[in-house]
Formats: sequence, structure tokens, C-alpha cells
Amino acid sequence: MKKLFAFVPVALALLAAGAREKWTEEEANAWYAGKPFMAGCNFVPSDASNQIEMWSSATFNPALIDRELGMAQKLGFNTMRVFLSDAVWLHEGEKFLDNVEKYLQIADSRGIKTLFVFFDSCWNAYSKYGKQPEPSGRHNSNWLKSPSFEILGDESRWPELEKYVVGVVSRFKDDPRVVGWDVFNEPGQIGVSVDERGALRGNVEMFKKTEKLLKLSFEWARSANPSQPITAGVYAGDKSAVGRTMNPIQLSESDIISFHCYGGGKSLRANIEKFKKLNRPVFCTEYMARPFSTFDPCLGIMKENKVAAYNWGLVNGRTHTDRPWKQIEDKYPKGKWFHDVLKPDGSPYDPAEAEYIKKTMGVSEN
Repeated sequence: MKKLFAFVPVALALLAAGAREKWTEEEANAWYAGKPFMAGCNFVPSDASNQIEMWSSATFNPALIDRELGMAQKLGFNTMRVFLSDAVWLHEGEKFLDNVEKYLQIADSRGIKTLFVFFDSCWNAYSKYGKQPEPSGRHNSNWLKSPSFEILGDESRWPELEKYVVGVVSRFKDDPRVVGWDVFNEPGQIGVSVDERGALRGNVEMFKKTEKLLKLSFEWARSANPSQPITAGVYAGDKSAVGRTMNPIQLSESDIISFHCYGGGKSLRANIEKFKKLNRPVFCTEYMARPFSTFDPCLGIMKENKVAAYNWGLVNGRTHTDRPWKQIEDKYPKGKWFHDVLKPDGSPYDPAEAEYIKKTMGVSEN
């Protein structure tokens, strides 16, 4: 309790100084009007199995990041979606921010702008700062929910999360290298469903805490008065537990609309049509899972509609996202890649696919 009373919420101070409101449709569209077609990856360097390995000072690898973003540049990619780490922030503070700055310098030198992600409901529920276990070789076996359930379940520690969000946004709130702030990846991805009576079942306690944290995440990010847009991507059907709980928050609080689509061209077009009706810029922040969702035709469809596109994975590595999701791995063809584009030496998994990306992005062969 002493710790809580000693902490003066940063967001309240910033609100008093004039935190901004959610952008109007006109403001959002004016921001997007001057932007080129943006496309790139959800980027994790190949030597990192999770967010902690990417950002910890002991394992942060600027040379490899530069090399791999150089590979992305050659494909014509001009933006990346990058997951931050509350765990590293809590342990390293300014050192973490300095590493984010180093990353941004590298990305900018490669003509790449970045959409940062704060929190994530996917994969492992508990995490520990420091040396990470070796990945098992299965899809994203080391990836971490952020915050961990230890912190998510203890609201007395949420001021730490507020300081994380406000601290990062405040540092980079007017930085042209930052595309925007994705406050929460797939909130509620914790196995909660709706029973025949319409009631929630599963880990309802953590689900409700996630709902609360999602709302606060928007408030905290907005309290720092960023010049960039704030969003959180819709990924679940409207009638699901997640859809009926999280979707309304995500859509009502986002400056720009973002969504995930791992279906094919028909599904992608339907999503684009649906979200364009909200009259705001639209970003697809996750797609491409062979054979269901592929660059051809999805990248072309998004260019046609000026929907910013972020596929999952650049260089195959310790995340092992070339392997499929657990629920389909028994039936998935051996040797076929699920996500990712390039091998560690920079050669493409599928040369024809790489040529399609370059052509769509207008990369000259000279």
C-alpha cells in the first residue's frame, strides 16, 4: 500500500496538462492522406524468441536488427510492427528506452517506420526477466503474455504499467519515425468462451481484468498527448466472448481502425469493406499464414484499398513461426512454412513470393 500511495499517477498529471481526445474522423483521415501505402512485417529479430530477448540489454542486438531490416528494405517494406516489453521496462527503465531509440535509428536509416505494441494476451501466461529458456521448436513456444498473469492479476501493480505506457509514449510522442501506438495485441486471448446461456466460462477473472486494462491502456496512451494515432486490432468475431467484450472498446477508442485476418482474399475483402464503413484509416496488423492467407493476393488487395499491411514474421528464427499453430500442426505438411518470409542468410523461402512482394511494393530491379 505504501508503494501505491507514494506513486502519483503520471497520467493524471498529464491529463491536467491537456491530454488529447480521440481523433475525429476528419483528423484521422487528414493524418493518413499524406501517407504512402505502408506494408511490412511483425518484426522480431531471428535471435530473439520473445519480447524479453529482443529488448534486454544483455541480448539486444543492433547489428542483427540492422542486417534484417536491410533485408526488409530490399523487399520494399517500409514499416514494421514491433512488440515492446513491460518486463524489460520494469527492470531497465531508461536503458530500455535507449534501446528503443537505437532500434528507431536503425529502422529510420532503412526507410522503415514503426508501429509499437504495448501489451499482448497471447501465449505464455508467466514470464521472468533475465535469461530465457530455449524454445521447444514449436510455434512461438517462448512468446509472452504482457503483462504476465502475476501483474495482470494484481491491480496494485498496475501503476507500474501506467508508467510504462506513459513513459514510452511521452519519449516518442512527436517522433516521425513512429507510425502509431497499438496498445493491446489480441486482448482476451486466454481461452474464455460463451456457454449456451450466454455466460462466460473459462478464466473469467483474468478476462475481466484484461477488459479493464484494455480501457486503461487507451487512456494512458492518450494522456501523453501523442501526435501519432492509437489503436488496438480487432481479431475475433462479434458474437464470441472476445468479440462482444473487447471489439466495442477497440473500435470505439481507436483513432485508426486495425484488424487481423488470417483468411484468404475473400475474407480480407469482407473485413476491409466492413471496417472502411467506419470512415477512418484501416490497418491490417496481422495476416499471412500459408496456405490460408498468402501475399498473393492479400498484399495486392490491401494496396488497392490503401490498407496498411503487416504480415507475421520476417526472418525465420527462434520464434519458429515457420511452424503452424499447435491446433493444426499434426495435419500441416512438413517443410512448408506457415509464417516468415526469409531464411537467416536473406534468401527467400519462396522466390516467387518475394518477387511478388517487390513488384507490389514498386521495387526496381536495377
